[in-house]
Amino acid sequence: MQSSRPLFAAINAVTKHKHAQHVFKRAQTGIFHGRAIRFGNNVAESGKRTTRTWLPNIRLKRLKSDILNRTMRMNVTTRALKTIKKYGSLDDYLLKVRTKWLGERAMWLRAKIQDKGIKIEENKVLGKYITAPVQAPSKRPKTELELASDRLLQVKGHDEGLMSRN
Repeated sequence: MQSSRPLFAAINAVTKHKHAQHVFKRAQTGIFHGRAIRFGNNVAESGKRTTRTWLPNIRLKRLKSDILNRTMRMNVTTRALKTIKKYGSLDDYLLKVRTKWLGERAMWLRAKIQDKGIKIEENKVLGKYITAPVQAPSKRPKTELELASDRLLQVKGHDEGLMSRN
């Protein structure tokens, strides 16, 4: 089995942050918000103790990233879902939460969002994020008369439909 240390080094290099390595391997495959397996004892009436484990409450959910423009299925704990709802979106959660709460998959998503190179600006009117600059409306399509005149000018040898002056 391969060690995940090179992956952590690559993630740390991209994000310039160190994060805690989870002992719980399954937590690396989704968004677990720091939740892990807990250990303890069942105690019978007689006082006999038997060891047991408590697993985190995991759900398979579809989450949409506005910046990546994708919907992804991933394992998410109910704690992480509540926090994502508090932050407003998956992108906000991944960018604003402390890195120690994120596993490998979440750090990979965070790096992809940061690599996209999009400056996120809050649009105060809509309360949403603008992910691309607003473009001016495109030119109106040319009419048949304009297209015919362009063809005539190209046949006569004029450059780019503009007549040259002598």
